[in-house]
Amino acid sequence: MNVTRITDWRDPRLAAWPALAAACPPASVFTTRTWAEAWHRHIAPEAELAVLLLTSADGRAAGLLPGCVRRIHGARWLTFLGREVVSGDHLDLLCADADRPACLAALANYVLRAGDLDGLRLGELHRSGPTHAFLREWAQTRGLDWAEREPQIVPFARLPRTYEDFVAGLSSNMRYHVRRRTRQALASGARLRTVSQAAEVDAALCDLVRLHARRWSRDGLGGNFRNPRKVMMLRAVCAELATAAAARAALLETDDGWGGWRATAVLLAFHWRQTAYFYQMGWDPEGPFPSAGVVVMAESIADAIRCGCTHYDFLRGAEEYKWKWTSQFVEQTTLAIGWRLPARTALLATRWNDRLKAAVRSALGPRSWNALRRLVTARAASDRPTP
Repeated sequence: MNVTRITDWRDPRLAAWPALAAACPPASVFTTRTWAEAWHRHIAPEAELAVLLLTSADGRAAGLLPGCVRRIHGARWLTFLGREVVSGDHLDLLCADADRPACLAALANYVLRAGDLDGLRLGELHRSGPTHAFLREWAQTRGLDWAEREPQIVPFARLPRTYEDFVAGLSSNMRYHVRRRTRQALASGARLRTVSQAAEVDAALCDLVRLHARRWSRDGLGGNFRNPRKVMMLRAVCAELATAAAARAALLETDDGWGGWRATAVLLAFHWRQTAYFYQMGWDPEGPFPSAGVVVMAESIADAIRCGCTHYDFLRGAEEYKWKWTSQFVEQTTLAIGWRLPARTALLATRWNDRLKAAVRSALGPRSWNALRRLVTARAASDRPTP
C-alpha cells in the first residue's frame, strides 16, 4: 500500500472519500467529508490538513484516514478531523474490512517515518474494533509509549419495524410516560412534527440554540452553543445534509397567538446509512409541557423508523435519561501513541493526570464524577472568551 498525504481540500483525489466511507462498516456521519471539512473550516482552521489516502499497487483507492496535524501539549500529533468541540463519534480509518490489515500496516509504517509527527492521537475509536486492536499491539511490539484514555459509553437502540413495537419494548413506566406526555401535549393544542428541508432545519437549529441557552442560563451557565463557531459549523453541515434529507429536526410547537407557531422543544438528528444520530436537544424550562424532551425524543425515534433506520444512536455520554430508551451500548476510547520525545513526555504527564482523575472518581463514585465533569465542562465553555 502507498500512502499519500493530502493537504488541500481542492485535491481531486478526495473524490474517493464517499465510496471508502460507504465500504467501511464502522463509518458514521462524523466521518463524512461534509462533517470533516466544516469542522476544519469553522472549528480548527489552524490545524494542518493531513488526510492520508492509501492506494494499492495498481492505483486503487483502498483506505482514507480523515486526519490533521495539531500541536497539543508541545507535541505534534496526527489526529482525526471532526472531533473536538462538536463531539464527533465513531471515528476510524475508512476502508473495507478486507483491506484493513494492509491499510493499517501501511499507515503505521508511514507515521513512524514522517519527520514532522511525534505521535498518533486518535479519539473515539471503538475499543473492540480492529483499528484499536492493531494500533495497540503495534505500539506494544515496537516498544512505543502509549496510553488509552477518555473512555466513553455510547448508548444506541436497535429499531424495530414500527414505532409501536419500539414503545412496547420500553419499561412499563417509560412506556406509560411517553404515551401520556405526548397525548397531553397534543390534547393541549401543541403541534409535533419533523422538518428536513434546509430552510426549516436552519430555523429549527436557531430555535434549538435559543432554547438550549435559556435552559442553561437558568443555572448560570452558557451551555454547549456559546461558541459561535460551533453554531456556524452546524448550520453549514445541516445545509449540506438537508439536500439529502439527512439533517432532521423534531419540533414541539405551540400557538404563538399571532397565527403562527413557536418552538418550545427542538431535537436535532442526522440520518446516515440507516442510523439516526441524536445530536442535541433543547426545551423551554418554563414551557407549558412537562417532559418536553421526552416528547421530541419520541418523535425523533418515530421519524427514524418511518425513514427506514435500523439504529438510533444517542452518542457519547452515559446520562441517565438515555438508559430509559435503551440498554445497549458500545465503548469508545482515545488511543495515543508516542515515538518522539515531545509525545513521550506528554504521555507521561497524561498518565499522572489520569491517575489523579481515577482517584477522584473512585472517591466520588460514577454518578457524582459525571456530574462534576459536566459542571466543569459547562463552566469552562462559559468562561471561554468568544472570538
